[in-house]
Amino acid sequence: MNDGSPASHAAPVVYRAARPKYSTNAGPIAFRLDEVSRAVLAERADQLGVSPHVLARHYVLELLGVVEDYETLRQEIRALHSELNALRSDHALAVEALLVSAGKVAPADAHTWTEQNLLPCSPSPTP
Repeated sequence: MNDGSPASHAAPVVYRAARPKYSTNAGPIAFRLDEVSRAVLAERADQLGVSPHVLARHYVLELLGVVEDYETLRQEIRALHSELNALRSDHALAVEALLVSAGKVAPADAHTWTEQNLLPCSPSPTP
């Protein structure tokens, strides 16, 4: 009931559980795997002559380094894609000019042929 007192207008107090503080010390890190993943890990570790624990540690450390390189790789792929499209356009223009200068193909036909056969039909998706 609202009786006009300041207490009746106060927002309700929400209590939240404190987040556990994860230690950044060099203690062990543990996680569980499903049966299939654990079997695959054990089989690969056996083939390499190491324990599944050593192999799992190797995979985690390797992935931590690879993730940092993903954005660099994406940028390089985008740049290569752009350069490849520019090269294809230049190549198409050169072929079109050669077809027309040979005198056996009309400029419009040469242009149509290069568009259909040498230029990309749609942009490539961004990785």
